[in-house]
Amino acid sequence: MIKRKKINLKFWKNKKVLITGHTGFKGSWLSMILKYLGCEVYGYALMPDETKNIFKEYKLSNIFKKSIIADVRNFEKLYKKIELIKPDIIIHMAAQSLVIDSYKKPHHTFDVNFMGTLNLIECIKRLKIKRSLIITTDKVYKNNNSSNFFIESDELGGNDPYSASKASVEILVNSFAKSFFISNEDIHIATARAGNVVGGGDWSEKRLIPDFFTCLFNNKALSVRNSNHTRPWQHVLEPLVGYILLIQSMPFRSKKLNENIAWNFGPTNKLNLSVKNILAILCKQNKNKRIKINFSKKIPKFEENKNLSINTKRAHEFLNFQLKMNINNTLKLCTDWYNAYNQSKKSSYLVMWDQIEKYLKNYYL
Repeated sequence: MIKRKKINLKFWKNKKVLITGHTGFKGSWLSMILKYLGCEVYGYALMPDETKNIFKEYKLSNIFKKSIIADVRNFEKLYKKIELIKPDIIIHMAAQSLVIDSYKKPHHTFDVNFMGTLNLIECIKRLKIKRSLIITTDKVYKNNNSSNFFIESDELGGNDPYSASKASVEILVNSFAKSFFISNEDIHIATARAGNVVGGGDWSEKRLIPDFFTCLFNNKALSVRNSNHTRPWQHVLEPLVGYILLIQSMPFRSKKLNENIAWNFGPTNKLNLSVKNILAILCKQNKNKRIKINFSKKIPKFEENKNLSINTKRAHEFLNFQLKMNINNTLKLCTDWYNAYNQSKKSSYLVMWDQIEKYLKNYYL
């Protein structure tokens, strides 16, 4: 059994890390964490469509050695930039990540998620990048809405274009790993499937937490679909540190661990709560403000899985990964950030750095 309770600061110091999708919600958090750990951080992504975006508002390009605004679907440019950077590590987060948008633009979703990843791992293969992590989603599994917890070896599926595109990415990366990487002791690759991530800085449309605070601050009624659906809720800090523990553990001494490249990152069943449960906690934490919530009884136009739970025993056993925060603390960090943002962008920026520092020092440094 491999035990790595702490982040290895010596490992990360001055490491060249390239993040694709660094301008997004999770990419911004990861960039700040890696900067805090002393990495030389590079980014490659398009600018997000959202009007509110912490990468732009916080001017996070200043923390990067180089922030490249470009499309992962352009293979030639991607290859040239990676060849120039010569990263020690690549973390691939660039994606079309919204389920509802994937129904509206299925071709675009597969083009970005599948072809973008194909371009990247071809670069990894040709340039012999030592360590790479491809981020997919907990939605890659064939889901029959049972209460079972999915393990990494369960059948892949995809009831919507987004989930299917990410499941196809898992198959793609696994095929490259078995064909080109596992036999090469200098190249190590894995995929990460994280549960439902929440945290400050998420302004994506039709997502529960940002919709709640947008309505709260603007005295608007919140319309909620699928209030009884359950999800494995976790603060964005939790799986991002899980990714860091996984990367610093490569390669494993066990051949089997190196061959089974997929890893789940998420909570135990105690944090698998319904949308209605989450809203009740948020309302309690923000009780000085009132919000009207309308629970829709209409059948949604686009299908979403009712239940989604993942088993993280493998990450716990071999990486010593487990969530550090309960659901109240998780949502409290969200409440603190959104309330700070409502006061000023500078306040929320300081809150974000404070949350990162306290989390890392309390649990991993």
